[in-house]
Amino acid sequence: NWMDEKGHASLSDIIGRATPNVTDWQYLNLNYVAKAHIDQDACIKCGRCHIACEDTSHQAITSMVDGVRHF
Repeated sequence: NWMDEKGHASLSDIIGRATPNVTDWQYLNLNYVAKAHIDQDACIKCGRCHIACEDTSHQAITSMVDGVRHF
């Protein structure tokens, strides 16, 4: 389980850990870019990444490249 892998014994260990990172929008780096890298050799072409990005990340993944399904 994730908590065991990270060395957390209970939820109390992680509750509130992100709070120090909360800030006003004016202090955010609006030029910060995060991009997913999809390993095409490991991809099973299920389309789940495309669906998730279509719903939550402003259509960040293109499903077709040169007429071929590509994630």
